[in-house]
Amino acid sequence: MENQQTVSHHTWLAPLAAEYLDAQGGSPKTAVIRRQALKHLQRFLDAQGRERLPDVTAADLEAWRLDLIQRNFASASLEVFCRSVRQFFHWLEQGQRVFINPAAGFIVPRPPRPLLPVLSPEQVQRLVSQPDQATATGIRDRALLALVYATGITARELRALQCQDASREAVKVRGHKPRTLPLDAPAADALARYLDQARPKLLGENKTPALWLTNRGEALTHEALQQVFSRHSKTAGLGYITAAAVRRACAVHRWQGGTHPLELQLLLGHAGLRTLCQYLRVTTTELFKPYKEARHETAIA
Repeated sequence: MENQQTVSHHTWLAPLAAEYLDAQGGSPKTAVIRRQALKHLQRFLDAQGRERLPDVTAADLEAWRLDLIQRNFASASLEVFCRSVRQFFHWLEQGQRVFINPAAGFIVPRPPRPLLPVLSPEQVQRLVSQPDQATATGIRDRALLALVYATGITARELRALQCQDASREAVKVRGHKPRTLPLDAPAADALARYLDQARPKLLGENKTPALWLTNRGEALTHEALQQVFSRHSKTAGLGYITAAAVRRACAVHRWQGGTHPLELQLLLGHAGLRTLCQYLRVTTTELFKPYKEARHETAIA
């Protein structure tokens, strides 16, 4: 009870945290994680009697990290919380809010991440060929699957697409990471057939601008999208496959085919090459190797 009273009176960190969150922007999911981490840190520092920013020490942050461990935080949550707090103090240092950054040597634990299996091109083609082209929903599903493999678009971005975002050559992603994603021939053909034949049937009397529709003419939900992938992946004998797995296959196959890392970064909407390396689970040297080999083969030819 004493700790709760202490927390309720001490809110010195809250204004700084709010200013930091406003300055950072980013996706809604990232903002939520940062906010949760800073709120948790504030409660811990209040309980320790820290009433001013200059009072916070490196030992306090280390004690907070150990407190997270004792509370049985999952390794992934522990990593993102610690990284968020370290970035917060770096922002304070850059803005000259602190003269000595207590998080300068703060270690962010990196949990082991198992290598995820990657679908082969043959497996992807088997998946895409599953939907029945004699039905409107089957035409929709093939276009949807082919588009994810052609562009590496995320599930959230896929569901957010509207008709005005799609053309015969590309789709435009809006929102946090706007970009234009070109379509290969199979995806372009499948999307054109969906727009010409299937979507008008699914739409009926509705007027939603959403690109992907259910059989009731409504925008495709997250659950319905998951069912599209799970249904056809099981029929193809691939087990349970998600949109993220097809996105990863797109990235790996393009990388192995010699796509320039910077082009691949822009395609996937990653913030930088470091994120791309982590996504593919490769080093920077390995990342550029297929591109260099492709250039060497072109020079010889």
